[in-house]
Amino acid sequence: MKSFDRATVRETRSRLQAALDTVAKELGCQIQVGNASFSGPNCTFKVECAVVGKDGTAQTQETTDFKALATRYGLSPDDLGKVFTTGGHEYRVAGLKPKSHRYPIVAVRVKDDKTYKFPADVVKLALGAAAGA
Repeated sequence: MKSFDRATVRETRSRLQAALDTVAKELGCQIQVGNASFSGPNCTFKVECAVVGKDGTAQTQETTDFKALATRYGLSPDDLGKVFTTGGHEYRVAGLKPKSHRYPIVAVRVKDDKTYKFPADVVKLALGAAAGA
């Protein structure tokens, strides 16, 4: 490799994640390779480590923020992990990004574990509809 571009960063991230998955399993935690910045000869990745709770879910910053701040968004801390439907897809509430004013709720699409962000009112309405069903 002579320099980093989108393709080499993508490949590097994938291989780093695979290697860190082995370490995470040994340590009993979750390690996630995040965004990268790169320019020519160098690249920097964000890496997040999280303790795995008794229920098997990682205690990420997003889950911690959801538990602490959910009521500010009209949600309950108990809504973490609940499934809601919008746009014909099912999503599981995964956390909160308080600095993201328009789309603070983080959710994972159930069918493929892809992460999405939603406005709080959309999630609140969808969870309310699911509770009334």
